[in-house]
Amino acid sequence: GLPAYGLATLVGIGRVEADKHYWGDVLAGAVVGSIAGWAFTDSIDENVRLVPWAGRNEAGVMVTFYW
Repeated sequence: GLPAYGLATLVGIGRVEADKHYWGDVLAGAVVGSIAGWAFTDSIDENVRLVPWAGRNEAGVMVTFYW
């Protein structure tokens, strides 16, 4: 996870330096992304998992059950 956070930090800094985003945008995106990652990819219990996914023209949530 740490390399991914490092890369995301570099992307955020690059977006601000390129005048494409403000620092508030980058911080808000980091908070929303972190909360969504925690909420949607952690197990609800050991038998159920929700995983969001996105493609070029589609998106959804995959629900996996183990029994």
